[in-house]
Amino acid sequence: MMPRNAVVAREAGHRSRRSSSDVEEAILAATLEILDEAGFEDLTVEAVAARAGAAKTAVYRRWPSKVPLVVEALTRSGPRFEVPDTGSLRTDLVALWRNVAAGGQRSIERLLPVVTAYLNSGDDLMDQLRERYFRPRLQASQAVITRAVARGEIRADADPELAFDLLFGPLAYRWLRGSPPDEDTVSRLTGLALKGLEARGPEARGLEAEGSDVLGGELGAEAQEDGAGGGV
Repeated sequence: MMPRNAVVAREAGHRSRRSSSDVEEAILAATLEILDEAGFEDLTVEAVAARAGAAKTAVYRRWPSKVPLVVEALTRSGPRFEVPDTGSLRTDLVALWRNVAAGGQRSIERLLPVVTAYLNSGDDLMDQLRERYFRPRLQASQAVITRAVARGEIRADADPELAFDLLFGPLAYRWLRGSPPDEDTVSRLTGLALKGLEARGPEARGLEAEGSDVLGGELGAEAQEDGAGGGV
């Protein structure tokens, strides 16, 4: 992370005749660059405007402070979030995982430090991130679960918020560990999520068995590692 004066000292972008949308994109790109270099605390509207080659008033006309500016940059840096409706809970869950991962590792790397730093701060930044980033994904999870209940795939009292945690918690943890999940991991974790949701029927029973095998294998591997290392 660069010190604040180094960020401000970087060569400013050149102002020229640009469309409003071009100016906006330049401002958002500059915001992400400075967020990467200096973090949220040391990011300033002045530095963003200079980097984007725009006037400060151009920033403030669109965003009243750096909080909504950063939230906009983070949420727009990934692809549009779509609610999957494949007709199957399993493929819906896989699609949810893929949608989150579609923004790429860089997008997650930008988001997670902000979330971990401000999660319990009561700061307006987290309020806006919850509304703009997490709420749509929770609503997607709720829609997927509601449809699965209607199809009889899972029990009627399945908790959508717990389903959301089952889906996104392991994904976030994998990224924090520096090990983004691949397709095979997504498929296995989906099996475990379905097991937790107590899915019924032949397909679900097969997935439950798969999830149990995966969990058992992982726990067994961990036990072997602990045994070899003499415990913690």
